[in-house]
Amino acid sequence: MPGLHVAWATRCAVAVITATHSRWRHLAWLYPTATVLVVLASANHFLLDAAGGLAVLGLGLLGTAGKQRGPCHGHGESAAGLGRSAACSRPVSSSRTRADTPGTG
Repeated sequence: MPGLHVAWATRCAVAVITATHSRWRHLAWLYPTATVLVVLASANHFLLDAAGGLAVLGLGLLGTAGKQRGPCHGHGESAAGLGRSAACSRPVSSSRTRADTPGTG
């Protein structure tokens, strides 16, 4: 069984690094580093378990690459020009305005 403690810590570090722009953001790599040391020192996992967890994380990231969706902000044109926003699957009607949409007041 791969050590998902390390995978989770690495995913958190990647999220912090990609979401922030501080020069200190790379300190987030200390979290997965410390997690590897703790799980090995406490004999909860072997080094191969940590490597397996990183492999599972890598496969998960590859499997979801390019599939992140943003929040639905009405029905503006998407970057691909599909006539719908990235997070909303309803087709866009070009004749409707925000005032015509029920519940928008």
